[in-house]
Amino acid sequence: MNEWKLECQKSSIGNFSLLKSLDIPVPGQHIAHHEWVILNRLRTGHGPSGEILHKWKIRDCPDCDCGHSLQFIFYIISDCPFRAFNGTVKELHEAIDKAIKWIRTLDIKL
Repeated sequence: MNEWKLECQKSSIGNFSLLKSLDIPVPGQHIAHHEWVILNRLRTGHGPSGEILHKWKIRDCPDCDCGHSLQFIFYIISDCPFRAFNGTVKELHEAIDKAIKWIRTLDIKL
């Protein structure tokens, strides 16, 4: 376990700094399982966005329906005019009520 912690601390994971400790569960474990899955996909930047679905040849193009040429998780969170979260990445990570409500209203399946 200690080797894993050291590797994580040395990594370039963008949201790693939001973790207080690798020994403490991340916030949001009280929410429904399907919302928890979406929350963790948003936290990590890995999920079935246009970019990934195009890469996997499930979609013909990687663009967002808002017109942006590339739909990826962090774009959805911060810049998409149709879906951007009106809060901070830290608030999303902490699974505050506003973040959970936003997840529930997302009109795309992540």
